[in-house]
Amino acid sequence: MLFGWLPFSILCFSRMEGHRAVLFSYIGATLFLPCYTYNLPGGIPPYSKETAAGLGVLLGMMLYDNEKLTQFRIQLYDLPMLVWLLCPIPTALTNGLGIYEGLTSLWSQFFAWGLPYFAGRLYFTDQEKLTDLAKGFVIGGLFYVPLCLFEVRMSPQLSNIVYGFFPHSFAQQIRFGGFRPVVFMKHGIVVALWMAVSSTVAFWLWKSRQVKEFFNILPMGWVVFLLILTTILCKTTGAWILLLLGCSSYYLFRFTGSTLFLKLLLLFIPTYTIVRAFGFLDRHIIQDLFRSFVPQERLDSLSIRLLQEDLFSFKTKERLFFGWGGWGRNRPVDPYTGKQLIAMIDSLWLVVFSSKGIVGLFSMTGAILLGPMVAFAQKDDVAEEKKQYDVVITVLGLAVVLTMIDGLANGVYNFAFILIPGSLISYITASK
Repeated sequence: MLFGWLPFSILCFSRMEGHRAVLFSYIGATLFLPCYTYNLPGGIPPYSKETAAGLGVLLGMMLYDNEKLTQFRIQLYDLPMLVWLLCPIPTALTNGLGIYEGLTSLWSQFFAWGLPYFAGRLYFTDQEKLTDLAKGFVIGGLFYVPLCLFEVRMSPQLSNIVYGFFPHSFAQQIRFGGFRPVVFMKHGIVVALWMAVSSTVAFWLWKSRQVKEFFNILPMGWVVFLLILTTILCKTTGAWILLLLGCSSYYLFRFTGSTLFLKLLLLFIPTYTIVRAFGFLDRHIIQDLFRSFVPQERLDSLSIRLLQEDLFSFKTKERLFFGWGGWGRNRPVDPYTGKQLIAMIDSLWLVVFSSKGIVGLFSMTGAILLGPMVAFAQKDDVAEEKKQYDVVITVLGLAVVLTMIDGLANGVYNFAFILIPGSLISYITASK
């Protein structure tokens, strides 16, 4: 499947419009490719799900849309992504890991982050294509509804049945007396995030009457019901919170005509990472804040994550600018015994901060949040001048914000969502 995805992506480019080929390639890879990595011989970088998706899109563009590639020009908006992609080089060199280590990490980062970002920049430049992008996430969620329901009832077995292996710890998928689905993703948390974001996008399109039905037979109200129900059955507390935030944000946006609340959500992400990375906010204050309304099991999980933040952040200050790199060098150890103080690291922002330093954290955060930031600012101008709501642009920006909020607690991300920041930047710059 991983190697067969290349000709499939090329076939998509040969048979359909470029932006739809990108959607089929990236969303299809996200949903159905196995979470597996081939460690190839001869110094060749690893080949994974992210590599297969990105390489397939790149080959399709080169064979069928090379003119679009040659005409593309880097803009100032792209600077954070470029810094993020190049960050592995100084990280490797400052840690004495050598240039090969830096180039290998750059290769992986380019396919996982850079290619979907620039595919978004190249192909989603107008309202119609951005609407197709939003619909793509909803359709992807619909495809996962029966698969998720199967695993909720039968336990996470589809990866075993189809590919012959399970991508993570089975015990972590047992939750609230049942199972949370994994399907073909890495963890139940990733599936829950996907369903929560798909549900949010569908809810906004339904309430705003942007889309009335799918496939000319399924009313949008039923689509929203199925997606929200499946999200709830994913049994992940964080996804439930994100779903509530996403759907309630529509009413604040609709009745105030402002993106102020969405901007505050966005600003919460870098604010939290800064105050926690530099120890400005004690973890016990956060624990006390949640103690009165969070179940003890979830509070224990939160406490572990906050302890990780303290220990890893303290260790990272020794390599503040470019981090510790890979190979577990970022893990805090007891100075007397040399043993690891904590084995796990859960949060995406903490993984980036400890391995790539403050340069990596700021550039990654800027690369992903700059598109929504520009879109939210643009939307206030439109609402003020024309009194119209551009729902698609706003909900896509919100989708990115929700995924980054999830990254404050969980160390997972979905490369399909990285299509959105580049798309929003291209749309906003083209409309000026």
